[in-house]
Amino acid sequence: MKTNARSLFVILALILTGCGDNGSPANDSVTEANPSSLDRGSSFGSPGAGFLKIGDSHHDLEITRCLVAFGVLGGSAVSTQKPDNIKVNFEFSPANWRERPETEGWTETGTISLRSENPYAQWESGLSLVSGYNLGSLDPARLDITSVEFSADGRSARGEANFLSVDSIMKGDPSISVGSFEFSCPEP
Repeated sequence: MKTNARSLFVILALILTGCGDNGSPANDSVTEANPSSLDRGSSFGSPGAGFLKIGDSHHDLEITRCLVAFGVLGGSAVSTQKPDNIKVNFEFSPANWRERPETEGWTETGTISLRSENPYAQWESGLSLVSGYNLGSLDPARLDITSVEFSADGRSARGEANFLSVDSIMKGDPSISVGSFEFSCPEP
C-alpha cells in the first residue's frame, strides 16, 4: 500500500477503535492472484481466532485487535500456544482494490508479519514490508499474498502467501516459505 492508503488505514483505526466498526460487508469476496482457488463463503473461522502456517510451523492465534471499514480488514493477534510471545499483524486492502481509482493509493493485496523475540523469528509477506531489504537476486514481487478470500461480512480473511524469513537475510541467503492464514475478528 502507498503511504496515503496506509495513512487512511491508520486514521480509520484511530477513529473506529473507540466506536466499533461499521459492520458493512466487503464489496467483493475474492481478491486474486487465483480467485478460483477458493470458494466464496458467507463466513468462516471462530470469532476472535485464527491461525498462521509458514512452512512446517503452525500457530493458533487469538485476534486481539481488529478493524473492518470500507472494505479494509486489519488487526493484530497473539499465539495461543508455546512460544506464547508470537505477535502477528495483518492488513488487507479492499477486495476490489485493483478496480479502484489510483488516487486512492491501493498498490497491493495486503501485508502479514509474524514476530517472536525468544526464540527470534520474523516472517513477512507483502511488497511494502519487504521492498526495503537487500534481497539479492530474489524478486520482491514473489513475497506477496497469493490468494485471499473475505467472508461475506468482511470480518474474516483466509488465503495463502509467500513469506520472507528476515533472519535469513541477515545470514546472507534470503529464503521464502509458503504459508496459509485465517483471521476472524471477534464478535462486535
